[in-house]
Amino acid sequence: MSELSFEATPVKRRWAMALAEALRATRDTANKARVPEFIPLLGGAGAGDILLGQAPEGAERLAYGERMTSGKGQTLRIRPETMDLAMAMPINAGLKGGVGLVGRMADTASDATVAALRRAPQTAAAAERRMLREAIPAGDDAANYLSRPTVSAPDRIAFPGIYKRPDALVAGARVAPEDPLMKQLFGVTRDDLYQIAQEGRRAGNMTDTPFKTAANPRGAAVAEQIMNPRNEQRITDIIAEARKRPDLFKGMASWYTMDPLYDRFVQLYGRESAPEMYRRFNALTGMASPNSEVLTELNRGTGAFWLANQDRFDDFVRYAGLAENKRGAGFPADMRAIQGHMVHSTAQAGPMAKYLRAGQIEMDSPKVPSYIHASGVPDVGFQTAWPVGDAHWSRLVGLPDVRGLKRDKKTGNMVPNAASASTSEMVSLGPWWRKRIAERSDLESVPGQAVVWGAGSNATGVSSPIGAPKLELLSQQIGKAANRMGISPEEARDRIILGSGHAGFVDPKMAAILAGGSAAGAATIAALRKKQEDEE
Repeated sequence: MSELSFEATPVKRRWAMALAEALRATRDTANKARVPEFIPLLGGAGAGDILLGQAPEGAERLAYGERMTSGKGQTLRIRPETMDLAMAMPINAGLKGGVGLVGRMADTASDATVAALRRAPQTAAAAERRMLREAIPAGDDAANYLSRPTVSAPDRIAFPGIYKRPDALVAGARVAPEDPLMKQLFGVTRDDLYQIAQEGRRAGNMTDTPFKTAANPRGAAVAEQIMNPRNEQRITDIIAEARKRPDLFKGMASWYTMDPLYDRFVQLYGRESAPEMYRRFNALTGMASPNSEVLTELNRGTGAFWLANQDRFDDFVRYAGLAENKRGAGFPADMRAIQGHMVHSTAQAGPMAKYLRAGQIEMDSPKVPSYIHASGVPDVGFQTAWPVGDAHWSRLVGLPDVRGLKRDKKTGNMVPNAASASTSEMVSLGPWWRKRIAERSDLESVPGQAVVWGAGSNATGVSSPIGAPKLELLSQQIGKAANRMGISPEEARDRIILGSGHAGFVDPKMAAILAGGSAAGAATIAALRKKQEDEE
C-alpha cells in the first residue's frame, strides 16, 4: 500500500487567512477563562468559544475559497462556521458603508438576511442544547453533561454519554483488576507494557497507509462536522482526565503492545520462522474482530490459526459460524469451544481464506487492516499513525450524530449509523486525529485511540474488560483453554502459539447470542461476562 499524502491547498485570499489566524489567537487566549461548571448550560465552556465559536474556521474557508454553505436545493444550509464569522464581523457596517470584511462579500443582502444571520448562531445553539437535554437518559444527572453537543450541526444525539463532562465520563469507566496470569505467562505487568510502549509515545516503523485507498482519495463531507475546535477540546480533555487515572491510562496506552508474545514466538519457532508465523497469528485474530468484542475475537481467531495450521481450515469455514442449537451430531467435537458468529461467512471466514491463499490482507474497510498492523511488533512492522476507527471510536468522536441514517435489516426501521469509520471518513479523520488530538496529547495516534476507547467505554457500549491490554486478555483466554484442556497455562500458551489448540471457552448462552445477532448485544454479553467472572 502506498503512503497517503496530501497537497497543500493554495490560499486565495491572504487577508482572510490573516483574519483567521488573528481570530484563532484571540479565541485561544480567551479560552483560558472558563465558565464555572455549576452554571447551567454554559458550565465549562471557554470564553473564546462562547464569543467566537467557529469564526476562525469560517475565515479559513473564505481564505481557501471553499463553500460557505453545505448541501444544495432544499438541503442548502449555512455552515456553522459561516454563521459564527457573520456574528464576529461588522456585517451591517459593510452593507451600509462598505467597510466590513464580510459585508463587502454580501453587499446585496437585505437587512432581513443580515438579521437572520445574526440570530442563527443563537438559534442553532439553543436547539442543540435542547437536543442534548432531551437525549439524556432518565435518571442521569444533567449536571454531568456538557451544555451542548460538540460536533457541528448534529442531526441527532445517538450516544448522549459521549457528551458527558470529560471528568464525569472518565470517572464512570470500570477498570478490571490486573490479572496475574499475564505476568505468569509472559513475564510482564501492565506497567511493564506501558514502559515498552514508551508511555504511548513509541512510534511505529510502518509509514504506509495501513488500508486500501483510491489513487487520489477524497475525504468524507461529514468529517468536517467532527473536525472543529469544540470537539477537539472535548476529546483532548477526555485524554487529560484519563491521565489522572493510572489504572485506566497505562493499560489502554499500551493496549496494542504485543512484544512479549512475539518473544515467545521466537523462542518456539526460532528467529527465522517467527516473523511469518506471528504475522499469520496476528492477521487471523484481527480478522475475527468484525462484530466481535475482544475475548470473542481471540477465541475465534486462535481457532482459525489452529485449524489452518492443522490443514483443517475448511472445517473452520464450514462449522465455526454455526449457532449452538445447530451443532448436531456431525459437528467436530474438538471445535465446540469455538464460538459461532453471525458474520462468520461474510466478514470473517472469507477474508481469512483470501489471506491464507495469497498472504495479503485484502479487505475493503479500513478498521481491520489498521487494527492488525497496530498489533504488530518492530520485527514484523507495526503502525501507530492511524487510529483504529472501530465502531466505538466512531461513536466517541460523534460520527453517528452527523451521518445519514441506515435501515436496520431486522426491523426495517431507519436508525443511526453507528458502524466503524469508512475509508473516506478515515482519509479525513486520520490526519486530523494525529495532528489535533494525539500530538496535542503527547501520544501516538493508536495509543490515543485506545485511551479514549477505554475512557468512553460506558458511553459507546464496550463490553470487553477496560484497562486490560490485549496481551492480558489473551492471557485470560489462554487460562480458560488450560482449564478446558486440563493442562497448565504454560502448556496451553505454547499449544496455542504453535497452532495445536485454541484459546478460550465461552458460556453456551453467549455463543448463541453471537451466532444469532441478538438485539441484546453488548449489554447482554457484558452481563454474561460478569456472571462468568463471579463464578470463577
